[in-house]
Amino acid sequence: REIRKNGGNIRGEDQIRRERATIVYSEEEQQETISKTGFFNILEGLAVPSGRAKSLQRRITDAIVFMAIATVPSWYVMKSSAEIKMGMATTRCEFAPNKCACAKEANLLPTILDAVAYAQMLFAAIELSSFYLSMPQHALIWKLVRFAFTISYFALSLLSIFLLLLNGIWIFFGTIVLPRKIAPYLVAIVGVPVTSLRYWMRLLQFPWRGKK
Repeated sequence: REIRKNGGNIRGEDQIRRERATIVYSEEEQQETISKTGFFNILEGLAVPSGRAKSLQRRITDAIVFMAIATVPSWYVMKSSAEIKMGMATTRCEFAPNKCACAKEANLLPTILDAVAYAQMLFAAIELSSFYLSMPQHALIWKLVRFAFTISYFALSLLSIFLLLLNGIWIFFGTIVLPRKIAPYLVAIVGVPVTSLRYWMRLLQFPWRGKK
């Protein structure tokens, strides 16, 4: 069906629906909307319902928690870097004439991992600061900071998953080659639930004995 409007111009109902459904935003409104789609905006939306005020103590707590979440991949990469450094020093310096000097020599791989982890933590701190200071996210410098933080966060997350799988594979092969090394841990894994179950069954016997 056609509708005559605006001085005799014929406009279809579909065209009118499309015009009503189309919302035109200004460039400032678009930039403001985009600025509220960052990593920490999502975390804040999950932590606090929209429109609810937060106390200063809650803001400080949220900032600490957000920073911890944003740097979890970096901490695991740094931990893995320390283990790699220790393992390489032990293997490489086992038969070295001067073990102390050999252990102090820098290893390239752990150094690179540490540098990448520290860079990601720096990007996270700057991004979190810009979030709480309400910096203009449409500015080029903050766009670059957000891009660097997002890329480094997801890259280190994938690297952490890879290192975790690598550690699991390494432990699996270690149990095959040296099963006696894993024996105490297996005894602990089996012994803790068995001991807890026996203790719980003993506790259940006390009411029955009292009634009898």
